[in-house]
Amino acid sequence: MNFQIYLIERIRNRIKQNLEGFNVQQLNYIPKGFNNNLIWHIGHLSAIICLRVYKPAGLDFPIDSTIVETYKPNTKPEKVLNEQEIAVLFITFDKVINQLKIDYESGKFTKFEAWQSMSNDEIKTLEEALAFMVYHEGLHFGYILALKRSVLQENL
Repeated sequence: MNFQIYLIERIRNRIKQNLEGFNVQQLNYIPKGFNNNLIWHIGHLSAIICLRVYKPAGLDFPIDSTIVETYKPNTKPEKVLNEQEIAVLFITFDKVINQLKIDYESGKFTKFEAWQSMSNDEIKTLEEALAFMVYHEGLHFGYILALKRSVLQENL
């Protein structure tokens, strides 16, 4: 398996472990000083792989494009999600990384169009995009841990 994909999967497993036992209210809560909630990050991490790996490769998204649109960069939670909607996001969170492994190993990524990151770095290859995804996943894991701490302090 590609090492970057392995790392993304490891980070995602740690994220899921850290959110085990959280209820609907906790996953939806936006603490003071934050712009989003825990469940938004789950949707966002699924969306970003579609936008920064699949789209530049000219491939269809492995998940519903509505999720990609709802959780793309510069979005924020627009509503309180119910238990079923939350379950779909967690299923999607696993589905996108599992499909990425399959598509990578089967050689589906044959081309790649360069793109600019928000920090103005040019990402020119699939391998660079995967390395960027490791950074991005780790960054959001940090946000998730900070949110988790704030949510737990609220005793919801």
